[in-house]
Amino acid sequence: GLKHLNNPDNGFLDNIENIDIGIPTRFTVHAGMQIDLEKGNNRLSSAFISPNIVFVKQGPFHQINAGAHIDFGVFFTGLWYRDTASNGDAVIGSLGVRSGIYKISYSYDLTVSGLGVNSGGSHELGLILNFDSLLPKKSKYNDCLNLFR
Repeated sequence: GLKHLNNPDNGFLDNIENIDIGIPTRFTVHAGMQIDLEKGNNRLSSAFISPNIVFVKQGPFHQINAGAHIDFGVFFTGLWYRDTASNGDAVIGSLGVRSGIYKISYSYDLTVSGLGVNSGGSHELGLILNFDSLLPKKSKYNDCLNLFR
């Protein structure tokens, strides 16, 4: 994916020497797959693991997230590692539950860089409403990985 393709002007900075005006284009590449651990019905598997990797580059900065999401029916969990060019940044753990159209998750980023545990890490709560599950099934073919349902 590409973001800020036209390098928009920041708008609040004056032209100062040695400063590039505009937001650099952000490049994002995702790769992943789903491995069924236990067979479910045509639409959902009972259990699966989804290893994935994300690479992001914007200007001189880049980061890689690599990890896996594991789904056990209504429960899910995941573990990822975030790295930058100069150092490892964080270990990210997540867990959650789904019921009907609701998916509730919690994740924690444990800082492993020079900031150490003094940074306190970062907490995130998520609530996802999946309205697609309310619609009648249109096809026997899956249009995306269960990770995104």
